[in-house]
Amino acid sequence: MQTMPTQQQDDSGGQEGEPVESAGETFTDVTESLQEVGVSLTDWVTGIGQEELLVIGVAVGAFVILRLLRSVVAGLLKGGKKVPDLAWRKIIGRVLNSTHSFFILIACLVAASPFLGLPDPASGALTVIFRIALIIQAALWIRKFALAFVQRRAGVGKEGDPTTLANAISVVTVIINVVVVAFTFLLLLQNAGIQITPLLAGLGVGGLAIGLAAQGIFSDLFAALSIIFDKPFERGDFIDFDGTEGTIEKIGLRTTHIRSLTAELLIVTNAKLLDTMIRNYRQMSERRIFFNVGVTYQTPPDKAEKIPEMLKEAIESQEDVRFDRAHFIDFGDSALIYQAVYYVLSPDFVKYRNTHQAITFKLFRKFADEGLDFAFPTRTIHFSAPDGSGVDPREFGASAANSGSMPVTDGGKSGGGEG
Repeated sequence: MQTMPTQQQDDSGGQEGEPVESAGETFTDVTESLQEVGVSLTDWVTGIGQEELLVIGVAVGAFVILRLLRSVVAGLLKGGKKVPDLAWRKIIGRVLNSTHSFFILIACLVAASPFLGLPDPASGALTVIFRIALIIQAALWIRKFALAFVQRRAGVGKEGDPTTLANAISVVTVIINVVVVAFTFLLLLQNAGIQITPLLAGLGVGGLAIGLAAQGIFSDLFAALSIIFDKPFERGDFIDFDGTEGTIEKIGLRTTHIRSLTAELLIVTNAKLLDTMIRNYRQMSERRIFFNVGVTYQTPPDKAEKIPEMLKEAIESQEDVRFDRAHFIDFGDSALIYQAVYYVLSPDFVKYRNTHQAITFKLFRKFADEGLDFAFPTRTIHFSAPDGSGVDPREFGASAANSGSMPVTDGGKSGGGEG
């Protein structure tokens, strides 16, 4: 009866000691492997011959040539000052120039190892070192290319808000570094024979929890990155969003500042701004304008036929304008309606207004010279006697003036009045 608790304690103690013993055994195995590699390399060096020395010389020569080739090619791709810093050739040159000399040396030794007659422990250790170096070097290449691509896509060096752009680049740089380092670490663990599935599961759960907790912040942050990289608008652009017009003053990591036409400063979250339809007037290459002109129904037919040509002449008299069409389009309630369409070959709003104003004044003068009247809303009222015959209202005025009295009705029973 008394031995059972003791046995349970021994069993539990043994279970607690297993990880320690396992870690100790792993450390011992690594130490023994290193000692074995060292002994085998020592034996190989003491017995090295002329052929091995020649192969080592060729490997060293290849290392020197590859280093020189790396520098020469990177210099050629760099080009002169006329080549933009974010040109693809310069990006490739920077990626190539990030190749580490240690990786080149290990690659040369691995290529020469079949001719060196290395013992198996040393050859296996060289292969492991090469894999590790290749993983790290690939991570450096990916990081360098990703950062250069982000800078190129964001338009570093162009006009814009340098503070916002620097903040965005800093955030993206941190994200890229974390992702590259994490994947590199996982690949190194996998190559070391360590199971990374539980670690991936833990990282997934932790990332999900963080994402849910900071969902709003990440939403605005990625919206800001989308604005900076996709460029639906830039600082200084005049936009219309959800019926509100204004000029972009600042693009922040969470909000965008817009100066409205009435001088108020509107602060809108980036995610909400991207959820609306945005009209960007600054990115137009030209402006299409159409306008209607109405003349009275008393216009003679021969003059009415000349109005489209008058509209065309007034439009083509202006500079930086492309005429499209001018036609009579409809019989309106109180006017003959004409429509003209033209393009101002500039996105500038003030130029468009000045051009349209000049066209309008020219039409005003031309219509005055031709005796054409612009129509305005009018209504004609017809008077009739009780028998339905037409009555001229001017006769009422003359009759009233002669008799000193005005016509009266019978309270609406007769349906009309008499003079």
